[in-house]
Amino acid sequence: MNENDLRVIKTLEAVESSFLDMLEELPFEKITVRELSRRAKINTGTFYLHFQNMDDLYDKLIQAFFDEFIASIDYFPLFILQPELFLEKLRNTVHQKVTDCRRLFKHRDMSLSEPCVIKLLQTKIYESCPLEVSKENDIRLEAVLTSLFHMNLKYDQECPEIIQKVFSDMIRGLFVSP
Repeated sequence: MNENDLRVIKTLEAVESSFLDMLEELPFEKITVRELSRRAKINTGTFYLHFQNMDDLYDKLIQAFFDEFIASIDYFPLFILQPELFLEKLRNTVHQKVTDCRRLFKHRDMSLSEPCVIKLLQTKIYESCPLEVSKENDIRLEAVLTSLFHMNLKYDQECPEIIQKVFSDMIRGLFVSP
């Protein structure tokens, strides 16, 4: 199967669009391959050419969302050099994607995808920052990013300035030599 074939692209777009529309109407457990295929105007066999089952489709859409989200971030070098600006830009990027995120995670706990997001962010920070790859830095990055993830979910609407200050100080304390 050629992933660049226009027919394949249109089929996958129809499946994705139909699936997301169905998530707005139904709980995930009620969505069937048969009904999704009917709405996407494909045969069920075509669905199974691309996906093992509904969970596989859902997982691939979530992975694609996070890949696109990370790819949209072009300010990773600011993580160590200007953490306040990095965190401000990250917050803005998250807010731009929040509608898509809510739609996709309506029936899934977003925290289940946390390790994937943390790993993607870690990789991009290592690629973009003057930071030595080491177990110690792995642990530092995971600690900062995991805490940031949770604090933003908990306090973003309430006190974003405090989150930005606390995490800027944390990043400087962990990664910038005096």
